[in-house]
Amino acid sequence: MFSRLLLYSKESKVKLYKKFNHVIMSFLLTLIGCGGSTTPVIQPEPIPKQIVVVPTEVINTVKVIAPKPPSQILIKSVEYDLNEMKIIWYKSNEDNFKSYSLFQYFENPKSAIELKVYNSINDTIFVLNSFDPTKRNNFYVVNENISKLKTKGDTKSNIIEMNKPQSSTLFEVQYSNDLIIKWTMNGDNDFGYYEILKSINQDMAEAISVKKVIDREDTSYVIPMNSVYFYQILTEDRWGLKSFSNIVKGDVLINALGEKLSLIETKSVDLSNRNLVGNIPKDIAKLINLKTLKLNNNFLDGPIPSFIYQMKNLEFINLSNNSFNGTISSEIESLSNLKELWISNNEFSGKIPVQIGQLRKLVYLNFSKNDFEGTIPESIGSLKELKYLNGWSNNLTGFLPASLGDLNQLEFLSFGSNALFGEIPPNLGDAKKLKSIGLFENKFIGTIPEELASLPLLTYLGLFDNNLDGAMPDSFFRKGRLSYLKLNNNNFTDLDNELICKSGINWDNDVFFDISKNNIANTNNKCAHGIDFHEIYNSY
Repeated sequence: MFSRLLLYSKESKVKLYKKFNHVIMSFLLTLIGCGGSTTPVIQPEPIPKQIVVVPTEVINTVKVIAPKPPSQILIKSVEYDLNEMKIIWYKSNEDNFKSYSLFQYFENPKSAIELKVYNSINDTIFVLNSFDPTKRNNFYVVNENISKLKTKGDTKSNIIEMNKPQSSTLFEVQYSNDLIIKWTMNGDNDFGYYEILKSINQDMAEAISVKKVIDREDTSYVIPMNSVYFYQILTEDRWGLKSFSNIVKGDVLINALGEKLSLIETKSVDLSNRNLVGNIPKDIAKLINLKTLKLNNNFLDGPIPSFIYQMKNLEFINLSNNSFNGTISSEIESLSNLKELWISNNEFSGKIPVQIGQLRKLVYLNFSKNDFEGTIPESIGSLKELKYLNGWSNNLTGFLPASLGDLNQLEFLSFGSNALFGEIPPNLGDAKKLKSIGLFENKFIGTIPEELASLPLLTYLGLFDNNLDGAMPDSFFRKGRLSYLKLNNNNFTDLDNELICKSGINWDNDVFFDISKNNIANTNNKCAHGIDFHEIYNSY
């Protein structure tokens, strides 16, 4: 408005100036006579129109200030214990706060995940119940205000768990009825479990896990005694960190039989032919893993000690050719792994225990040349693996068990020189693998069963010195059938003389072939080798 007033003043001066000039010019022209004879008429200056100035409205200009992003929120701490990892950050002090967003990542920040959004300015703690402190857990907070502006805070991570658990010390193996390993207890508060490892290799290569033990105070384990292994204790904490103990061999050395012997690896003792006297050495009982015991051909005596029956790993026992006496205990059934039992040529007496039928793995059984009495137990027929059965030269009586025919693997059978009686059971012919039968020097009666005569593999047959009668089976005299045949000193009444002469048997060899001293008529045929059968017969 002030500028307009100034403009108006200038225009007025101009007009006054022009008017003044006009009056002066008219006056001068009048004085000099110019401009005509009449006096010029001066026209009055026109009155200018009044200019009305209307003041305009004054507009106040407001300066617009852009909203500021929120301040950065820093994480105060990342701590953990056995159960949780706790993240704590500082509280925002801004009035336009909207939310905190907590993010986590492990290696690549671009893979960060949002854990939780907090809308309360006072919520500054987050708890993780599932976490791995052996890794770097990175966290940051994004602060957002009501203007939807965000600011990312600095990253903070946990202290990485790198301390392995306290390793245990594994002690030397102890033996007291059982073989035991023991180790020191772990004292860490983050203990997880023990793991017992074993390997056949001393450096624990290809180790396998035996057992996991979660009880911190359980620091012993009974190890098996069938094989030698090396052992080690692995200790693992809650976070998967591991430590290893020293390595020990799962075996002990014991003093036995004048030597230091391995408890586990000693599986065979051979003391045969050592001129030993007295009883079976007690030290043998310490060798719990023993499988083979040979004490044959000595001067040992006394009964079989009870500890022998408790050595359940025994597979082979040979006590033959000594002076052992007493009975065979019913405890023998405990030797369930026994495959061979040789006790011949001793002074054992009493009955053959029925429990012997429990030795289902038995392959060889020889109790010949003793003083056993009583009957042969039917339970022997349960020994399905039996190949060799020798009860020769005892005082056994009664019938020959028909159950012997159930022994499908039996090849050798001898009960000669006993006091058995009755008939030879036809069931014996069911034992098709029989190659040798010796039932001589008994009191058997009746005929030879056809089933026995037709055994396909039979090559040895000794039935001499019995009371057998009837006909001698023709099959015995087929060429090349038998390499031993002795039927002498019986009551046989019939045979095929022509077949005998054609058999090819060398009747001169009466150690292997003899059918003399029977009740057979017409025995004057001339046989092979030019020898009169009658002459053979009369020579006995």
